Amino acid sequence: AATGGWPTASSGPWGPPPGPGRPPYRGSWGTAGKNNRLQSQSCAQEEEQEADDLYMTDMPEPGQMEEDWLYMQQLYPNTARKLVYYIEDAADRLEYENSMMFDNYPDRIAVEQVVKEIIAVIQENDPALITMPEDTAVSERKGDQTWDSCIEEMIQIMLLGEMHHRRWRYQQMNRRNY
Repeated sequence: AATGGWPTASSGPWGPPPGPGRPPYRGSWGTAGKNNRLQSQSCAQEEEQEADDLYMTDMPEPGQMEEDWLYMQQLYPNTARKLVYYIEDAADRLEYENSMMFDNYPDRIAVEQVVKEIIAVIQENDPALITMPEDTAVSERKGDQTWDSCIEEMIQIMLLGEMHHRRWRYQQMNRRNY
């Protein structure tokens, strides 16, 4: 039975929501225990906690982030793993001072141009990589997007991920020089 649109404490595991005139949630997941702990903290403890948060001591090391990035790339599907070589090559060519890769807001048209260049290199070196498989059913070939546009979008997404990674790495390296 519900009263006022809310279930009663006995009608469900959570009981009524907390609020004016309502009891707080019961159990360790509720906010009542947290409020009591927060009230018992002294000002010095709060300031110490804020100082720890300020320096972000729990941030992972750049080397650990790089290892994590490489591991995640190993989890890519087969086709994507083969495309990584071409995407990293394009990103290597973009990794210079004042490159559009390091602009605050990289230009969408410039990114799309880099994607087209990547596709041209793939078509020249390994056209089977971006060609629709022969065993794909005719019914699967029809749809909102063509195979070419799907491949193009996948390359663009992977390029943007690689650019983001390199921008992060560039910022980390420059931060350490100060």
